[in-house]
Amino acid sequence: MRLPREIRTERLLLRPWRPEDREPFAALNADPRVMEHFPATLSREESDALADRIEAAWERDGAGLYAVELLDPGPGGTPPSGTFTGFTGLLPMKPGFPGSAGWEIGWRLAPSCWRRGLATEAARAVRDAAAAAGLETLHSVTSESNAASQGVMRAIGLERWSSAVFRGVPRGHRLRRAVVYRSPSSIADAEGRRYRVRRAREEDLPEIVRLLLDDRLGADRETAWGRDPEADARYLRAFEDIDDDGRQHLAVLEEADASAPGLCAPVSPLPGPRAPRLAGTMQLTVTPGLSHQGAERVTVEAVRVDSALRGGGLGSAFVRWAVEDARSRGAQTVQLTSNASRTDAHRFYERLGFAKSHTGFKLQLGEG
Repeated sequence: MRLPREIRTERLLLRPWRPEDREPFAALNADPRVMEHFPATLSREESDALADRIEAAWERDGAGLYAVELLDPGPGGTPPSGTFTGFTGLLPMKPGFPGSAGWEIGWRLAPSCWRRGLATEAARAVRDAAAAAGLETLHSVTSESNAASQGVMRAIGLERWSSAVFRGVPRGHRLRRAVVYRSPSSIADAEGRRYRVRRAREEDLPEIVRLLLDDRLGADRETAWGRDPEADARYLRAFEDIDDDGRQHLAVLEEADASAPGLCAPVSPLPGPRAPRLAGTMQLTVTPGLSHQGAERVTVEAVRVDSALRGGGLGSAFVRWAVEDARSRGAQTVQLTSNASRTDAHRFYERLGFAKSHTGFKLQLGEG
């Protein structure tokens, strides 16, 4: 992948670094407001060393962090046009983080450019350049407390994907806990029809419950959304618990625009009696453990594909996506269980490489 060396937006110029950028860059990195979500500000020497690494990355990777120059002056002409105002661009994901084999999009702008949508404008330009260069998946990392950066991440189409920690920050420190955002993925069935995999939202609940019901066993244990207010409340409470837990990921499938590069945009359902808005769902649980020398594992459960779409390779593609998702999180094992009566499902998972390695047991506790 190689990014263009210069990108122009309506109000910004993303360009190569110049020697005269170093002084305002050092001032930026010494500003406590800019570095609020970092452990410390940077000295001039540390700032220059960071600039050296940024320039070396361009030579090594063909991609990196752009210097951002203001083309449109702010209110009252301050700061003036031509002012260096920070950086945006791509950098390799941090080692030890989910997605560490991929690319991270980042930005850092001067306070004089805050609250004007400039970070979003710059990041969108980088996102689009990366997509044009063939990069389909972008990540972004920040501290849990950095609401402003998370707002930019959402504005450019990324979604909250995983929790993490900055290992170099002491336990208990306000900046230790991190959140990882990622662009939605896309998969294809055997006929090449593309689907977008994204994190579930609260408004998806009626469709998710419909998918859970669209199953021989689910028909006996689920209640259609809207039929029983108490059941709806239980589903909603469970969704909130899942969505608030950084180690849980409730994924859904929806049709995607085949012409959209990178971040796949959803399209309206096709007309017809069986054209569900959601095509599938599954839940992933990331579990750390001390056994196997601290190996992390991902459990796949509640896998459902709409019955009208089964047999066309979509379920296989969905499970393969889950395996790759687990791999990108740094997990060593993907595991799942399947009801003993689902013999067809057992053969399906074996064809995908899963082995019958354990015997499962379950004890129903009832409602008391």
